[in-house]
Amino acid sequence: MGTIAQRKLKDGTIRYRAEIRINKKGFPAFKESQTFSTKRLASLWIGKREAEIDENPEILFGQENLVDLTLDDAITKYLAEVGDQYGRTKTYSLKLIQKLPIAQNRVTE
Repeated sequence: MGTIAQRKLKDGTIRYRAEIRINKKGFPAFKESQTFSTKRLASLWIGKREAEIDENPEILFGQENLVDLTLDDAITKYLAEVGDQYGRTKTYSLKLIQKLPIAQNRVTE
């Protein structure tokens, strides 16, 4: 269930913050919010977003579907995003973890 809170900005304009909080058994706590210029837009967003979450509960895990993501896949993705930002030792340590049996476990387990 979503809530709408009225906020007054420094310049005196009023904004409406729509917030959705969901705590379901077997899923991580989920919280999402967005700010709108009218209360009606905030209400419409809450309805639309809650319908999307009801149709696709994997959204509660985050942006991506973590159900099938293994530790090996997560490390590969992390190294691809970070690139050469970190030193050689950290990179080699993560690659070593990828070779271990634990790397085949799912991230959610």
